Amino acid sequence: MVVSMAMAIAGCSPSQRASDPDLKALARKLNHIETVELAEQSQSQPVTIQEATEQLARKIAEPNQVRPTVELTLEEVRAAALANNLDLKVELVDPAIAQQTVDIERAKFEAVFIGSADYGRSELTPGGDLFSSRRYEAAVEKPLPTGTSITASVPLRKDDSGVAEAAVSVSVIQSLLRGAGTRVNTQSIRIASYEKGIVDAGTKLTAINILANVDVSYWFLYAARKELEVRREQYKLAQDQLRHARNKVAAGSAPKFEIVRAEAGLSGRLEDVITAETAVRDRERDLKRIMNREDMPLDSDVAIIPLTDPDPKGLDLNAEALTTKAIDNRMEMIQLELRLAVSDLNVELAKNSTLPQLDLEYTYAAAGQAGTMGRAFDSVFDRPAEDHTVGVSAVVPLGNRAAEARLRQAKLLRTRNQMDRERIAQSVRQEVLETVDGLQQNWRRILAAEQGTSAALRDYQVEQQQFRQAFADVTTTLQHHAHGLEEILRGGVLGDVACGAGPQHVQRILALRITREHQDARGRMPRLHVPQDIETGTVGHVDVEDQHVPALALQAVQDFIPRRRFADLDRRQRVHQELAQPGAEQRVVVGDQYASHRCASPVTFRPPAGHSDRACYTTS
Repeated sequence: MVVSMAMAIAGCSPSQRASDPDLKALARKLNHIETVELAEQSQSQPVTIQEATEQLARKIAEPNQVRPTVELTLEEVRAAALANNLDLKVELVDPAIAQQTVDIERAKFEAVFIGSADYGRSELTPGGDLFSSRRYEAAVEKPLPTGTSITASVPLRKDDSGVAEAAVSVSVIQSLLRGAGTRVNTQSIRIASYEKGIVDAGTKLTAINILANVDVSYWFLYAARKELEVRREQYKLAQDQLRHARNKVAAGSAPKFEIVRAEAGLSGRLEDVITAETAVRDRERDLKRIMNREDMPLDSDVAIIPLTDPDPKGLDLNAEALTTKAIDNRMEMIQLELRLAVSDLNVELAKNSTLPQLDLEYTYAAAGQAGTMGRAFDSVFDRPAEDHTVGVSAVVPLGNRAAEARLRQAKLLRTRNQMDRERIAQSVRQEVLETVDGLQQNWRRILAAEQGTSAALRDYQVEQQQFRQAFADVTTTLQHHAHGLEEILRGGVLGDVACGAGPQHVQRILALRITREHQDARGRMPRLHVPQDIETGTVGHVDVEDQHVPALALQAVQDFIPRRRFADLDRRQRVHQELAQPGAEQRVVVGDQYASHRCASPVTFRPPAGHSDRACYTTS
């Protein structure tokens, strides 16, 4: 009933409050769990994995969708963050709130006006005449920082007797123990000022953290974009590798599993590109949130292009000097110092609160009477009846346990703040030292990476030059010695010899490749049919089992051309020996280390005129 009356006075009834549609909607949301079907939220028709794979593979390397771009420097991002960041805007409200607290405490010494009016009516005798009176009073009370309170009042009174009374009084109350002195009475103002300083330091710390997050997010976006470029280039190279593998398999120079291996590598590169694109969008969204620009909301498709390039410098830092400076200037340390100051003031206030309340009071009053209130007030200044009163009042708590507990609590809080200061100082010192070490480590890593990059570039250039030179040498050799093709086939462009007599230093790199393990003595093959079973192999790349191709292989090819017997080879220890010469109508089986390997298309060659030996030369 009481609640209904209060709500009715306020202008709303329980039925009106219950019928509020917003409250009904909120109540309905509390009664069941909402579900969301993502397929229904899709802006286009959902597709299966098979349908999307080909589209993704076409778009991932060279995206056809053009996104609007905004180029930003690091300074522009910092300015936008300081002007628009929501976290900073929230923090900027706190100093204004703290300032209002200071103003509230300062207003405690403002003067207060007090006014009252009374009307009373009473019976002089039971059932007799009524007697009425009216009383008015106006007063001004002014507290002082010294603990003094001054009150000036003017009371007026008139009743049915026809006599009006007026008076002017001034009273002064001075605290002698509890609450005495300017320092004690202004403690609350100083505490509010220190707390405002704590809030200001926190706001500055937030601004510093936002600027630091701006730098981190900016460089993370820069790195993510560079990584995306590398991943896309790797994807293109993987596509080229797949095409090359298919061509090799089609030409018969590589097994089919090379295609499977290339396809697996292409799939891995595709996943890397997808991950890199997602990382770029995440970094862009972080930067948009920090900047909070109206033209780049979080859900916008605007691409941010960093224009500022990194410029690392090697620095020789003094860790001890930086540690001292950090402890002196860190906002966390400033906040702790201000909290310690507040703790000291609270201890002083708690000590003063343990004292008994002892007040000295003095009151002066001048009164006058007349037929009307106006004349009575005039008589106060003409012929007043003066009154002086001096007194002392005391309030002494029995036990004083509450005040003593508050004092102990204030001391414990001060001790905790002192320990917290040492803890934060140690943490700041460790953070600075680790940061200096991290800077030095990262600088050395940059130098190491720079050296590694230069070495890799030189190695690539040398390998590329060797490849081109090797290709040119092999091409020239084949052109000048086309008439000695049969000698090349006989003379030993061979891989491994099953019987152990072979040019092992060729490292299984085959400039030419023919079949092996054919021991049947068939008719002579026409010379024009020989190239059908010969396949050129790129020196240093095709059919290479070792990672690096020595230059000795090229020299070996040149030395093989004019030779017809193994005894002429003296490049390696296994070859530097007199080998048995094949007799008439004998056959020499030349192949890999495993005699069970078979060649794709065996060929038998008749030796030239003047030689009665017959051999089957094979390589693999």
